[in-house]
Amino acid sequence: MLHFNNTSKTLWIRVDAILDEFDNAAETISVVAAGGTGNVTTDAISETGPSHTLYANIYSLGTIESTPGPQVYVFQEGSVIAEWSDLTNFDRGHIDILVKVKESGAEIDSGNITVFARQYGDLFDNFAIDLTDGGRNAVPLATAADLNNTTGEYYLIYDAKTQAMTTENQIVTGQTSGATAEVITITDWNGDTADTGMLTLVGIKGTFQDNEIVEGATEGSLTIKGTVGDTFGTWDAESVSPIDGDISKVLLGGTSGAKRLLRSLSDDGTTGKYIAQVDSTQTGSDKTDQYDTYDDDEAITAVTGNMNVTSSADSTTITSGFGDITIAFVNGTCTTGGTAGTFIEGERITWSGGEGILLEDDSSVLTIGNCTDTGCNGDLVTGDLSSASATPSQDLQSAYYTGKAFTQASEFEYSVIIECGSIYEAGRTLANVYEYLKFVTREDSTFSMYTVVSAVITILDGEEYIIAYTGYTPVKASPFGTFAGGTYFGAQSVWVEGMHSDDTQSFQLIDRLGNTKTPPNFQNFVVSQVVSGDTVGVFLATGTTINKAQFTSGAGNTSGAGTFTILEDIPSDTPGYDTGGYIRVVDDSDSSVNREVRYQYDSWSGKVFDLTSTLDRTYINGTDTAYVGYIDQAATGTSVTIEVIYADTSRSVLTRVRRYNGAGSSIIPFQTTGTFSSTGYSAAAIRTSDDIVE
Repeated sequence: MLHFNNTSKTLWIRVDAILDEFDNAAETISVVAAGGTGNVTTDAISETGPSHTLYANIYSLGTIESTPGPQVYVFQEGSVIAEWSDLTNFDRGHIDILVKVKESGAEIDSGNITVFARQYGDLFDNFAIDLTDGGRNAVPLATAADLNNTTGEYYLIYDAKTQAMTTENQIVTGQTSGATAEVITITDWNGDTADTGMLTLVGIKGTFQDNEIVEGATEGSLTIKGTVGDTFGTWDAESVSPIDGDISKVLLGGTSGAKRLLRSLSDDGTTGKYIAQVDSTQTGSDKTDQYDTYDDDEAITAVTGNMNVTSSADSTTITSGFGDITIAFVNGTCTTGGTAGTFIEGERITWSGGEGILLEDDSSVLTIGNCTDTGCNGDLVTGDLSSASATPSQDLQSAYYTGKAFTQASEFEYSVIIECGSIYEAGRTLANVYEYLKFVTREDSTFSMYTVVSAVITILDGEEYIIAYTGYTPVKASPFGTFAGGTYFGAQSVWVEGMHSDDTQSFQLIDRLGNTKTPPNFQNFVVSQVVSGDTVGVFLATGTTINKAQFTSGAGNTSGAGTFTILEDIPSDTPGYDTGGYIRVVDDSDSSVNREVRYQYDSWSGKVFDLTSTLDRTYINGTDTAYVGYIDQAATGTSVTIEVIYADTSRSVLTRVRRYNGAGSSIIPFQTTGTFSSTGYSAAAIRTSDDIVE
């Protein structure tokens, strides 16, 4: 007997001769050797040859990183193979192993496996191979340093040293918990000889424990304090001293409203440092508070504990704390009878049977992603942030893509919608988003990917995620897309939105059909050095004259109408496509001071401005004129900024800043000319007091 499996009730044996095979379908086989026990009754004639069970050898080759090397892992039939997943963090680099391909005569997943190498700080790789034929099989892998993935994932404080730790990019192990991680930064506070400091960690497995010793694979032995967190901050004054027993209490920012769970602290008397963690269990407005930054000079208190300190700098949050970034896979649609309130695209929605992400509410049709249960017919669906609600009249109808469009552009189809955090706070930079996308797809990630396979929602762990839908082109180096030169390059059918305002052009996408899409060139008009109450205008001009005949009145502009129609197409750089602005209409037949009327609009499309009021007169088709200022408003601060799409043509503009507010608060009108180009337009007002007005 070579091997046995009591679960599958199978024996593997080597016979003395072919005539000695167990050829009776119901004979008893007994163990007779010394020390062995047991007997079984066969239920079939034995099979001879290697076809019953098959192992194949795989070995990796190629150039991979080595500081440290990636822990290569193998997925078979939707799971990490047990033999390989049991290895420790020290078993890294190239592999040369046996993989079971066939058992009891049946191939496992048709002989297919996928080999992964996904290490923090490196560009990833994976390779799929069919092992049906057994034998020895080469698996090419290539990883390289990723210079855009260096921030780190967690912080950990230490307060004692047995042996100084100076080697970065080594694996550390908790001697009590057995938890492991790679340390990428070692920060000794108050000099290299100090016993206190902080580690920046990545690739954590397990849970580090308070007061346990962590030892480095190369050198170093430290005693940690508390456990890991994603946010680091400092204080320089305290009215109520913190105590170690308050670990896990909620920290509240007095002015910012920021909230986190306290994870560790180092109190030097009147100054100190803390580590906190985003509480991912929070929902609604409480979740928004988790992504606020603790501000410099604000009071930070433990909500129910002993801590009241004054922060000495803004807090810093690293990658594991970027959970405000939403990754939603399109799962389907359902019709409703209408919505009470207004859903926020990207918010979590719940119903009695499950939850998901609201991706769109269009004409009583909800598009939902990350759906945990498709049976929503008749349930009240409620928005987590908006409190809007709707009742589907059907269960979720399967879909794996939805339409998305840049401002003023046509819709194209995408399967993954990434909201970069703007629904909670200011959107994150695409550099942050890229690191988070790698964090959720790294080795050992269990982040849920709600892919659709053959109209069925199939949830994959992040560590095995490759593409959003069958047939898409994979990006092995980073499954959701790469980042280079300050630009995010999305994988096929991945859409990004809600990013930081500095990054509204710093990306390139590929739609579901494989077509490359780039965002429009948004540029700003900025008029600075003004004060609140100044009237600011920037208009199209010919020389020093405003072009008041930019548009010509069209048909239907009658008194009382709620729209204004022009004969020309509205150019794409007209402000307020979906946010509003002002159109000034000139009545050619009126010679009084009232011949020009300023109307507010809340959107425009084609040749029509949708007004927020009604026309006070009838305008003549083909005769009366109109124009729209890029800026046409009163300042509320020290500058006025309007963002528009650059229309591939430079514009000559005239800027005016005026203010009449009686003696002592009026200025001599300021005027200047300039050009709006592909890089925008800015002008600084010169405010000269008008001492003549009364």
